[in-house]
This record gives sequence, structure tokens and C-alpha cells, in this order.
Amino acid sequence: MTASLISLLLALGGFAALSLSMQRHARQAEAQGWLPRRPVLRWIGWGFLASSFIRCIARPDWRPALVEWVGALGLAAGIVVLILIYRPRMLPFIPKAAMLLALLAMAAGRH
Repeated sequence: MTASLISLLLALGGFAALSLSMQRHARQAEAQGWLPRRPVLRWIGWGFLASSFIRCIARPDWRPALVEWVGALGLAAGIVVLILIYRPRMLPFIPKAAMLLALLAMAAGRH
């Protein structure tokens, strides 16, 4: 359960960073002035998605975890789309919050 939540949070942060790397969505979020440059956001987004994938396949039962990861990708993409539609100004905070929550979930899972 914790690994699935961590994968979902990392995928959410990845898709949010990737969408902010697009000029249209950065304009929509009204956050162009204080965001990192677009290539940096792309690297951050792909890094989040890669770490989400690695987190899933590192488990001993990696085959069902891979299916969970694909589901987490779909859910995370849907959440980012809903945020872009209803609360676009909230989008720049999603990658930071997702990383913080994922780190907290990892720390809680070790105890």
C-alpha cells in the first residue's frame, strides 16, 4: 500500500512538472516568472516518473506492482488534468508537495 502511494505521489509530481514545462500550461498557472527553465522542468518531470517506476519494480512482487504503476500513472495524469481545469494556479506547488509527501511516506514505511 505504501509503495503504491509513493509511486502515485511521484507520478503526480512528474506529470505536474512536465505540464509546467509547456508554455501554455505555465501561462495557465500564471507562474512563468519564478519557475525553473523549461528543460530543467522536463528533467525534473522525467526524473519523478523514472523514480516512480524504479520504486515499483524494486519490490519482490514486481509484476503486479507494474500494473499498479500503470494505474498510478493514469490516476496522476487525471489529477493533473483536473487541477489544470479547475485550479491552475495550484499546479506549481504540486511537484514540491508530492516530493515532500513521498519522502514522508517512505520514512513512515521504514518504522
